[in-house]
Amino acid sequence: IGILLIIFGLFGCLGSLIKKKFLLVSYLTFLVILVIFELTAVVFSFVKQENALDSLEYFYNQMSIAGLTYVHTELDCCGFHGPEDFSFTGNVVNSNTGEVNLSINELNSDKQRKDTCRAQIGCKDKLIDFLNETKFIVFGIGIGVLVFQFILIGLVIVIIKHINRNKRVKESIIRQRMSGPQYNSPTAPNMN
Repeated sequence: IGILLIIFGLFGCLGSLIKKKFLLVSYLTFLVILVIFELTAVVFSFVKQENALDSLEYFYNQMSIAGLTYVHTELDCCGFHGPEDFSFTGNVVNSNTGEVNLSINELNSDKQRKDTCRAQIGCKDKLIDFLNETKFIVFGIGIGVLVFQFILIGLVIVIIKHINRNKRVKESIIRQRMSGPQYNSPTAPNMN
C-alpha cells in the first residue's frame, strides 16, 4: 500500500509540475477511491463493533512471546482473561531452536505464556480501556487525514481547471492569429 501511495503521489507531483492532465486525473481518481475506502472502513468498524472483542482476543492469542511480554509489562496484566488462562508446566524457551518468538498457539506449554507476566489481572479489560482511551486520538488523526485528502482533491481539481483554461486560452489566441488580417488580406497566398 505504501508503494501505491508513493507512486500516485508522484503522479500528482509530476502532473502538477509538467501540467499533464492525465497524471492529475489518475491522482485524483486514486484519492477519491482512497477516501471512499477509508470512509467505508470507518462505517464498517462502527457497524461491526460487537465483533471487535473476538478480534482482539484472536490477535492477542497470535502474539509472539515478545509481544505478550510487552503487553503484560505495559498494561500490568496477565493472560487475556487472567492468569488462569495459563497452567504451570514446561520451559520458557523452545529447546529445539532456542527461539522465544513463537505464537501463543505454538508454544510448548502454557508456562511459557505465564512466564511473560507477573500480574494477577487479565488483559481483556485493560486492552479495552487502552483502546477506549486512544480511540479519540486515532479518530482525530483519521479526521485530520481525511480533511487533508479533501484539500488535496480540491487543489487537484483547481489545477485541472487551470490547465483546461490555459489550453482554451492558447487555442483562442491561435485562432485569433489565424483569422487575423494577414490571413484574410487580398495579397495573402491562397492555401487551397
